[in-house]
Amino acid sequence: MPGTHEAAEFIVGHKAIEGVAGAGPVIESDPVLLFSLGVISRKQAMRQLGVTYGELLDRVADRGLPLPRLSDAETDAMADVFVALMEQHPR
Repeated sequence: MPGTHEAAEFIVGHKAIEGVAGAGPVIESDPVLLFSLGVISRKQAMRQLGVTYGELLDRVADRGLPLPRLSDAETDAMADVFVALMEQHPR
């Protein structure tokens, strides 16, 4: 179904990403797709494409792909900072 994000198979290397947005196999060198999947950073994708962050986000949206999620480590680190701030400034 176009506009959906279904990565049926993702193998890093010279393999393919299958079933993404109903497009069939997509070569792994696709910076927009790799950014969406969280495989490369926004800075890497922007550099490879020669675009601004806004333009990268437009390309992600145009293809119906989701934004990448933060890693568990990044989320945990943010939660730790939040807890520390709340402990320093209780209500």
